[in-house]
Amino acid sequence: MHHPRGRDQEKSDVWPSLVKIFAPYDAYQRKTSRDIPVVRLHPTDERGIK
Repeated sequence: MHHPRGRDQEKSDVWPSLVKIFAPYDAYQRKTSRDIPVVRLHPTDERGIK
């Protein structure tokens, strides 16, 4: 798997969908000062190449 961390704009785009799936993410993000990372997984071949 290739797993780049999402950029701020990517997170803004997908965050509403993520909290629909798991609402506690939103409450936790509001309670903490740290950023909850959003990571997109992309399949790779057996050599690790995208």
